[in-house]
Amino acid sequence: MDERDKKYYRRITHHKYERKIPYEKEDGSNWVRKCIYNNGYYPLDEINIKGGSYTYADDKYLVNDCTSNIKSVFRFILYFAIPLFIGGFFLEVPMFEQSLGIVLFYCILFFINIFLLYFSFFYPPFIYIYNRLDGTVSMPRKYGKGSCTMSFDKIKYGTSMSRMGSISLTITLPIWEIMQRDIGGDPETSLSSYVWFMDKNRPLPPGKVFDTYRERDYQRRKAEGFPAPLYESYIPIEEYTPEQTTEANNGKRINIETFEREANSIWYDPKIHADWEEVNYTKGDYDISPLKNEVICYKFADGRIVYCRSTATGNIYQPPTNEKFEKSLMVGGAIKEKIDRPITDKWEERQRDRF
Repeated sequence: MDERDKKYYRRITHHKYERKIPYEKEDGSNWVRKCIYNNGYYPLDEINIKGGSYTYADDKYLVNDCTSNIKSVFRFILYFAIPLFIGGFFLEVPMFEQSLGIVLFYCILFFINIFLLYFSFFYPPFIYIYNRLDGTVSMPRKYGKGSCTMSFDKIKYGTSMSRMGSISLTITLPIWEIMQRDIGGDPETSLSSYVWFMDKNRPLPPGKVFDTYRERDYQRRKAEGFPAPLYESYIPIEEYTPEQTTEANNGKRINIETFEREANSIWYDPKIHADWEEVNYTKGDYDISPLKNEVICYKFADGRIVYCRSTATGNIYQPPTNEKFEKSLMVGGAIKEKIDRPITDKWEERQRDRF
């Protein structure tokens, strides 16, 4: 275990929420869906690290340290509590000659000041740790009671509204002692930042602090065969350099000469399939990245099977719509998923239909 793991690695403590969340809707519509949205991303640069809440970032960990912010809150309250306590000793009548209620009030105020003073300077680390490679998030508990760790895909993110009417992102902890905690920022943009980083099958997100680790992260994904992204995206995401993009696309190719297929199947032939139309495939309803250099299997109702590969821009030929057929995405000679969504080369219309 290297130094960064010794410092930031946490084992999973929760696989599910301890109790049902009171304000959770049956259809889950009150949660913000994990996705990389169109409206942007907060780039992480040196200013965020040195002057903001983030204390560490590399190709595995993103550490959001809120300890100083918590201490500042306690100090702010302390500035009002101490004068109130000291002011009692400047009364003309000694404190202990007052009523029992006043004496009790000052005793309670004394212990409150001790509590505030201690946490103003010695509050335990209040840190969120996002583990990109293991797919976990460690969240702090109240008053330094340790932390809880859960898989990122199981954590629920919601929204909260301030008195001024602004909406911000919140994270819901699996423990009961505090169910929801404000993160801040525009919900979709803030969550995009975390989703992009936590999707270990995509390139590292924008930000100068990640530039040192981009090559190492790219080589890791290359060794794994450039697996499919874990989360959807509204925006197309390419590799850091054009050369890496080309290599990544080629790394996912299925070799036509060695591709195992049915004996009665054939590859697309423009002479045989002259009536096929050229369309454009995307990775999903919310991921508009072109489906580049992938093999699609068309199975017809009469038993015919035709394979076709998409181009480097995602274009591919498809049978006429008056024929009955099923479409399946192939990976390594096996069916990955059936494609039942409409395919079109009119990208602008797909965007308008979604909003």
